[in-house]
Amino acid sequence: MSKEELQEYIDIMELVRHTENRIKGIEDTLKNLEGRVDTADIVMGGVGGGHRFHIEGSEECTRIKSELYAKKLSLNRLEAELLKRGRRVEEFIAGINEARKKRIFILRYIDGMSWNEVAENMGPGNSPDAVRMEHNRYVKKYGDR
Repeated sequence: MSKEELQEYIDIMELVRHTENRIKGIEDTLKNLEGRVDTADIVMGGVGGGHRFHIEGSEECTRIKSELYAKKLSLNRLEAELLKRGRRVEEFIAGINEARKKRIFILRYIDGMSWNEVAENMGPGNSPDAVRMEHNRYVKKYGDR
């Protein structure tokens, strides 16, 4: 597994988080617009066409609901891609025999930590640059297995 593939996995995780936050924002906007009416009409219908129906709604709500639907579809695709790549990352990490290296990869890719957080979790005397370089050396040596 290359460094680029591992980074792509992190990028997709971030896209999923961003899309989830965007969906929440859209849902909050819809809640604030509930009950708002900016379009109304009376139509004829029913058996024989003799019944009058009053319909009303909000064009803005309809537009926002369409946006929400599109974001949810996008999220589903991202999650499927993340799941596929996640399995590959987990298989790669499972094949790491050195406990310290395995911890670095788990903290970075499974727990989604920054290099600062990884270094902090690895204990005293570990700088972000040191754990990142240890990671990079491992990927360079064993990444194609």
